[in-house]
Amino acid sequence: MDPRFARLHDRPSTAFLGSPQEAALVLSRLIAADMAPVVVLTKPDARRSRGASLLPTPVAQVAKDGGIAVVFEPEELKDFRFELGVVVAYGRLLREEILAQAPFVNIHFSLLPRWRGAAPVERALLAGDRVTGVSLMEVAPGLDQGAVFAWREVPIGSEATALSLRGELAEVGAELLITHLETAQSAFLSPRQQAGEASYASKITREELRIDFSRDATNIARQVALGGAWCLLDSLRVKVIRARALDAASVPSEVVGATNAPPGSLVAGLVICGEGYLRIDLLQVEGRRPTEFDAFYRGRTNLPGELRFS
Repeated sequence: MDPRFARLHDRPSTAFLGSPQEAALVLSRLIAADMAPVVVLTKPDARRSRGASLLPTPVAQVAKDGGIAVVFEPEELKDFRFELGVVVAYGRLLREEILAQAPFVNIHFSLLPRWRGAAPVERALLAGDRVTGVSLMEVAPGLDQGAVFAWREVPIGSEATALSLRGELAEVGAELLITHLETAQSAFLSPRQQAGEASYASKITREELRIDFSRDATNIARQVALGGAWCLLDSLRVKVIRARALDAASVPSEVVGATNAPPGSLVAGLVICGEGYLRIDLLQVEGRRPTEFDAFYRGRTNLPGELRFS
């Protein structure tokens, strides 16, 4: 453990590193607890869509609203004095010269060493994990290999999505962080080393989000829960936004009896899968707005008479 943790004061001055919405939630909780950081490091302003104007990250917006200094390069942290760095979904490894400035802690969205890496929430959902959690860990050289100061389990509900689960984990992580900052003089003295087999949570690729209807419906529903799952309908690209898996006991007999229908076929409003059936609730055909599946099916035009997804 970095010996500088033993020299922390209660409620130490901090620098905050992060960019996405879940990091912004943690930053908001720090500000509300009168623990606003002296500086925020985040990604530069970017366009969210083609032709749109430049927009700040959610973290930058919260910081600006709170009157907190915002920087975009790690080297700029050297212009500020702080006792502890706090990292939440920053997305970049910190070089040794940055770690030399102060000790750093990270709110990581898994129970380490389960799912080290960039996409712990998505990998937990894809794997069908029933429990995940938050680890408050020391930032050290190596990918998410630091000692863990505290952790909290969070069950993964049957309706969980990557978006909803990240929000829940951020709330838990913020509470864990604030509790430790309040008593930092003693709270960061006894970490535990990670033990057990590590799993690597690589970033989700575009191809991993393409739906293969020859797979099990349960696995496809998990894929949809990540956000961005897609398939083709004839030659049209379709994003499946919300869907759920059903087994034979939950569907009409005419669907169960469609034994010759290939995967991806639509029978009585359900999609035949390699095993089980998928009920699509919300989808978005390219170039159109998201729509409830029933309304889409009733109002379809310029589409094949027999719908089949692939």
